[in-house]
Amino acid sequence: MSGKIKKLINYLLYIIWSNTIYGLALYSAVTRVARESLLGAYFINIGLIIFGLVMDELIVRKFFTPKKIISDYEKTKTEKEKRFYRLQTRFMTHNFVSFKSSLYLFYILVLILSQVINFDPSLVGQDMANFIQTTDYSIILLVGLDDFGGQFFRDRERMKQCTEELEDYWANNSDEEC
Repeated sequence: MSGKIKKLINYLLYIIWSNTIYGLALYSAVTRVARESLLGAYFINIGLIIFGLVMDELIVRKFFTPKKIISDYEKTKTEKEKRFYRLQTRFMTHNFVSFKSSLYLFYILVLILSQVINFDPSLVGQDMANFIQTTDYSIILLVGLDDFGGQFFRDRERMKQCTEELEDYWANNSDEEC
């Protein structure tokens, strides 16, 4: 039982850490631009959501694959380096939470804070109000963009497989070349 609690604490610490970093970066960018244009701040928010989703996908596909991990492991020279790499990799793979998960939690919290501020606007200053106004429904954008990206890549993978099967069929069952 204590192992599960420890793992949950590690997940929560990572999510809090990543949400803090992302939140500070987003808040800084949005509040600066929001003083000039709320629409511009809104587009920055959309851009950061897209950037976060793309980076998360790249990290998961490029760095957290057994092939990449084994390749990096085989490049280590000493037994001490190998042992450290195994420990580091175990920690990362056992405690990894995708940045996408952190984004979802961040925007859920922003949506909740938005509702609280709607009930009592005097709770925050103008910069925070602008920040919340430009990010409050971003969870909907995040879900939509995430679903669109997932569907797009599933469709591309399916069409790639279909193309390979057809090319193989035509190569083996054609009397003439195209």
